[in-house]
Amino acid sequence: MTGHTVDPVRFADAAPRLLAGLRRKHPLAAAGAGIAAQWAEFETWAPLTGRRGDARFGAICGVADGHLEFLCGVEVDDFAALAPTVGRMRVPPAHYAVFEHRGPPGATGATWQAIMGVWFPRSGRVSAQTPDFEIHRPGEAVVELWVPVLPFA
Repeated sequence: MTGHTVDPVRFADAAPRLLAGLRRKHPLAAAGAGIAAQWAEFETWAPLTGRRGDARFGAICGVADGHLEFLCGVEVDDFAALAPTVGRMRVPPAHYAVFEHRGPPGATGATWQAIMGVWFPRSGRVSAQTPDFEIHRPGEAVVELWVPVLPFA
């Protein structure tokens, strides 16, 4: 499978995060194109107040009724100073399977499909039922995909 792996590179525990940015719903059939346009729009935004670090996050907010809700954003210290139009997401602490996507950042959809359709069913893991997200770091050719899983006892 070119451009992505279907095995995690590591497992990691992560503290809670506050993400803020542009939040949109996309029909599942056109999610790839819609999310690409959403990232392009997000790139035109001025820096958000209280931003932590320089990484960008792509977070899956939910899937329902044939639509995927996605947030393009950054980590922030708190939500208090943000304009009311800025999308928000609280990501609770969780244990994650961390995957790497190598290839164009806009092609992460195939890697997500491989993780959910191939790795997850054969992994013996159970979803922690918290948001999945991507971390895009400036100057790096790898996008990390974080999938919350319950730790093995």
